[in-house]
Amino acid sequence: PGKGTKRMRLFGKRALKWPFTKKEVEGWIARFDRSLIDSTVTQLKEVQITDEQDRLLAKLPYAAGASFESYHRQHEPECLGNTRVELLHSLQEWGRDHQRKIYWLSGMARTGKSTISRTLANRFKMERTLGGDFFFSRASGEANNAANLVGTLAYQLAKILPALKPLICEAISLNEDVLGQGLRNQWKELILIPLSKTTISGYPTVNIIIDALDECGSDDDIKLILQLFIEVKNLRAADLGVFITSRPEVIIRLGFAAMPEITYHRLDLREILRSIGQRDISILLESEFDSIRRQHKLHDWPSQHDRQILVERSDCLFIYAKTACRYISDPDWDPEERLSELLQEDSTRWAATAGLDAIYLHVLRKALTDGRNEAEVHALAQYVCDSGKIHLFLEKGFLHWLEAMSLMGKMSRAILMITELARLPVLGRHRSLRAVVEDARRFVLRNRAIIEEAPLQTYVSALVFSPAESLIRKCYLHQVPSWLNRLPANDVGWGNRVQTLNSKNGRPQAIAFSPDGRYLACGVRVNFVNDVIQLWDAETGALHSTLEGHQALIMSVIYLHDGTLASYSLDNTIRVWEPIIGVVRHILDIRFGAIDDREASGDGLSIMPNGDLPILCWDHNIRIWSLEHQSFSAPVNQGLSVLFLIGCLSYGRLIFGTSQGIFMLDPSTLIVPTFITKHTGPVAVSPDDRVAWCSRDGDDDDDDDDDDDDDDHDYTTIVWLFNTSTKDLSKLGVQFDTVRLAFCPDGTSLVSWGILKTLTFWDLSTQAQSFVGPCLEKPSSIAFSHNGEQMATISDMDSGLQLWDLSSKSLMPPEPRREIHERVLDLLFSPRGSEDGILWIWDPKTKALRHEFEHAQSVWAVTFSLDGTRLASLATRQEFDNGTTA
Repeated sequence: PGKGTKRMRLFGKRALKWPFTKKEVEGWIARFDRSLIDSTVTQLKEVQITDEQDRLLAKLPYAAGASFESYHRQHEPECLGNTRVELLHSLQEWGRDHQRKIYWLSGMARTGKSTISRTLANRFKMERTLGGDFFFSRASGEANNAANLVGTLAYQLAKILPALKPLICEAISLNEDVLGQGLRNQWKELILIPLSKTTISGYPTVNIIIDALDECGSDDDIKLILQLFIEVKNLRAADLGVFITSRPEVIIRLGFAAMPEITYHRLDLREILRSIGQRDISILLESEFDSIRRQHKLHDWPSQHDRQILVERSDCLFIYAKTACRYISDPDWDPEERLSELLQEDSTRWAATAGLDAIYLHVLRKALTDGRNEAEVHALAQYVCDSGKIHLFLEKGFLHWLEAMSLMGKMSRAILMITELARLPVLGRHRSLRAVVEDARRFVLRNRAIIEEAPLQTYVSALVFSPAESLIRKCYLHQVPSWLNRLPANDVGWGNRVQTLNSKNGRPQAIAFSPDGRYLACGVRVNFVNDVIQLWDAETGALHSTLEGHQALIMSVIYLHDGTLASYSLDNTIRVWEPIIGVVRHILDIRFGAIDDREASGDGLSIMPNGDLPILCWDHNIRIWSLEHQSFSAPVNQGLSVLFLIGCLSYGRLIFGTSQGIFMLDPSTLIVPTFITKHTGPVAVSPDDRVAWCSRDGDDDDDDDDDDDDDDHDYTTIVWLFNTSTKDLSKLGVQFDTVRLAFCPDGTSLVSWGILKTLTFWDLSTQAQSFVGPCLEKPSSIAFSHNGEQMATISDMDSGLQLWDLSSKSLMPPEPRREIHERVLDLLFSPRGSEDGILWIWDPKTKALRHEFEHAQSVWAVTFSLDGTRLASLATRQEFDNGTTA
């Protein structure tokens, strides 16, 4: 203490003085306050920014149930330990370094793809490389289509990559409309552009998992999704890889096949070694049996022999093992007894998927019968029909259901459901129910376009314009609005025309059925710059997809043996398409030599028995495109100037037309083409090598120059048949001005169209004619499905594509009608004008001709007075005639 006192004395009282001045302290306090305030303000701003970003992200179309971690998927299993070891290891290695940006795991139904996806998603999450996942499911309303796909992935990426979050939010803020736009725009604005702008240190690895892509509701969306995923290979901000699982559906297989090289990797679960698959199944069964033993207090059960039988019968299908275990473990039954039942099934049936079918059948039979006999099971299957519930639905709620399906955008689904119902075998013993179901099917098909465009018209136009004897019309006619006090006089029955497909923005030019009859390809004239091919679903009438690429009129389309589609266009090219995915396989340039102004013809493309394509090129020569050598042959038409190519016979000979007539040619030889006939009008080639054509005289060998005398107005045509094998020529029959011919696929019948605007069906064995139906305009093209049950017609005068049913064989004799020799130019309720100067007034109720007036010139326009007693007509010389209708 003494020393301390001395030291204090040296400094004096100043030793206890505060080291800072008042001003300095106040400055420090002020700076501290400002720092505290700034920190608080910064925190508040960050909270506001976070809240605003979360608010924007909440606007994304997000499907919470599509994630592998969703509540609805919490009980779905992952791979058991020590199963799928090699596969999961290879997938994890791929997920760490995406040398190939897309990994496709394909497999048949119930092979464990989704279980693998869940396991992989969980492992990627633990490694912090999971950027997003979307598990498609037909059973989920939010995950059975692609509407929420991009929004969900953008939301998940924003959560996993903080640097990406503000960029995605900025995209939403600047263009909120993108949230309701198509997948392509959403993908570009919400994912690609933000990823290209962001600066993420370290080039992070990001994995996206897409499970069960085949369960996305639209083939068009599947095709588009695959195209979008290709673009991830160009990203530089992150190593983004996409893992996809699906069944090996055609559209997906073709989509991957069309991708550039090394952008995908395909591993088929069926390629996994059988020993590995059986090992994994054995591990699964042991785990499940261990649980059953504990539950039922069993010991030494089952035997190794019984386990091995189940392993072999599973055929490496996890779903079989899981189904068997669920069946055996039912707490209300003895597991030993149930296992014994399964093992007693006929072992010869347990091969490939037959094992899965058999176990489902066994479980279903047990659930239904519980000891009942087979007759009782059959009775249960007919319960719905016998109880009258379907009949009640069709008579009371059918139109409301159609309206609802239309509002949900599911008219195709509605048609498929009605069609499947009509095909039920049990309807055979319910004649009245079958009639109502078939009438409902025809009602939907005929009126699809109306109901889809304006659902409320289901109760008006759809009912009003249905046939008078339609059962659906009779059931619901009381729902027609009261202001419709006068209904039109409709046809009695539905007839053979099933539906009309409206190409809306263009006119159809050429049509062809796919080999399986499922699709109808139609070349459509959209404008004078681009023409397209529309692919229609022949069963539902839905537009499947549109193929774009041609720059001029598409003259003909034809399906090749391998399912590809060839299209012949005035842009001097032929394109060979993969029609389902819209990819062009080949583009053939058919410009050879000088190109003249010959009249356009739709007959320029055919197909030979070996699959090669004979093509009429623009220099009037036929060349054959070899699919094997990918090249054109030299001209095969021996110097003749060809105007149109008609078809190819079964033994490889070509039928073509020139200004001198119709010729037959063997392209494999240098023999001069064989002359068939001088007539170059409607010509058709049958599958059994017969050629049909028309002439206006009774002798196919005489000069027919006099037939063109317009004063005679002789529109009678004779249909001839020529057998190219025997060289026999026969007269089939007479029709009123035939202008289009087409053979059915089996060659036993012929369809013709005449000036009376009716389609006529000819039975070639009996030469009998029958009536198919009225066709409003001249068909520019006629096509048949390969089974001959459907026919499609189009006209270059309107945008309608009509489908006809030829399967019922209920074709009627032609209806008598007044012959109209000239083109109708005007129509007003009942009066009609024509180029022969005759004007008619018809009674719409009785369909009787009330009055007939004659002009010296063509009648171009007519109009009624308000009281309906007088009318005025305008003729060619601009004279007005005023007459009375009383």
